[in-house]
Amino acid sequence: MTMPPGQDLFSTEEQRALGLTELTSLQKGKSTTEQPIQMRPSQYLAEFPAFVNFCLGPTLDSWYIHMVMVSPEHQWKGVGKSLINQVVEKASRRSGDVIAMSTTTALNAMIYQKCGLTLLGHEIMPSQWGDWPLYIFSLVTEANPDV
Repeated sequence: MTMPPGQDLFSTEEQRALGLTELTSLQKGKSTTEQPIQMRPSQYLAEFPAFVNFCLGPTLDSWYIHMVMVSPEHQWKGVGKSLINQVVEKASRRSGDVIAMSTTTALNAMIYQKCGLTLLGHEIMPSQWGDWPLYIFSLVTEANPDV
């Protein structure tokens, strides 16, 4: 899921429907009162974009890759890199466009750095299911006339 410049992270219902709505309504485990444990959308929607903006500045000025997911049977075959490169190619139509993305795993952080992205920040985000690491990356494009 990507957002081109001019769109803020999860600013439309269509974007939220591509995974955020489902994520924030997942029921994982039960509390001591047997009530479903749910991530509070307001907590996530406040803390995640706040950290992204701290690292990048306004996401409106970047191509934001929010999710890159590859089925386990297709991992380590260049599929994820190809998906990222498609956004890089699109953004390379103008020099200086910024590509930004995040991940919650150290392994993906290493992969994104191998794709040329620079790690800008790392923070632990609290959730109902424990702490999630969050890594923020960016890449400043150079104009490619062949794209």
